[in-house]
Amino acid sequence: MERTIVTGSNGLVGYALRQLQFPNAHFLTRDQVDLTDFNLTRQAFKIINPQRVIHLAAQVGGLGGNLIHSGEYFRNVSVTRGTTTEGCVDQGMLAAWTRMRVYPC
Repeated sequence: MERTIVTGSNGLVGYALRQLQFPNAHFLTRDQVDLTDFNLTRQAFKIINPQRVIHLAAQVGGLGGNLIHSGEYFRNVSVTRGTTTEGCVDQGMLAAWTRMRVYPC
């Protein structure tokens, strides 16, 4: 059975995907794994052993929060993209998709 990790599953799109109840999908939330921590991300990927990842995790705080914490949010989103990509590489995934472009790993 192929397993899929969906990050950001409490967000708008992630929550909608969770409602579709995909078989063998592991919906990760911030409460389950801190994607800004490479070791925790690597551990989660190793345990789940996914064949695909849908990376939707982000950090937003509405207009006010985004203005006040823009540097922190930008950093966290950038770091989670990196840790998630490294988790994919560790699992031997062949490609990562971003904005409908394919990037070989």
